[in-house]
Amino acid sequence: FVVECPEDYKLLYREVREKKGIPINIITVPQGRLKPVTRMYSDCKMDVLRREHGFFGYLDETFTAPDPIMQALINNHNVDKVIVGGEEVQKALDRKDLIELLSTREAHDKKSGKVSSCFFYTHNRSSYRYTSQPSRFSGEIGTSSDEVQPARLLKPGCDPNIKEELSEIIKKAKETIENLLPAIQEGQIEMDEWHKHGQHVSVKLKDSKRLKQEWTQYKAKLRNQKEKLAEAEEDAAKDNEREKVQ
Repeated sequence: FVVECPEDYKLLYREVREKKGIPINIITVPQGRLKPVTRMYSDCKMDVLRREHGFFGYLDETFTAPDPIMQALINNHNVDKVIVGGEEVQKALDRKDLIELLSTREAHDKKSGKVSSCFFYTHNRSSYRYTSQPSRFSGEIGTSSDEVQPARLLKPGCDPNIKEELSEIIKKAKETIENLLPAIQEGQIEMDEWHKHGQHVSVKLKDSKRLKQEWTQYKAKLRNQKEKLAEAEEDAAKDNEREKVQ
């Protein structure tokens, strides 16, 4: 948002950020005035960039906006210092002389060292952002190039009919969930009861297996005792027979 005085800033911040809790960026342009623009390059240098390197002009010259908006873009995004070009820019980059030209200070600029630059250009139906930055230590120029993706915020909004249709689908889905919820809760209770019953049955099954194992052991002991008894009775009978014979 762009405002023209501190009072508007405070009002907008209070109503949007504090009361509604919505993050907001606010730029103040005093009295909404557009200041005189100081160009990055001299007219002579800009003529060379247009004639020999394929540039059209500065970024702020490619669109129109109310003075407060334009000043906000200049203050925050330096649209008055970024230049824009077409297909010929790539050829100038391939020749290796463009970056040297942009990095060289103007004759009236008494500062030392190279200067940074930023420009946009098109190549093979794609748009690119190219920047150059001199190193603080070596003075060597570092460059980077990034493809500019299609704007998203400026695309048409969602079709109201589609939005209404989606809202209806969401409403019906919520109603279905509310109708199913009691049955789901009832089913959960029943499943918990069966789980408890299953645990009880599991304990009974373990007890049955234990009793069966003990019964098998007792049965084996009983069989052993019967065999010993039979052997003892047989031995006793033999002793009786020997006594009769004597």
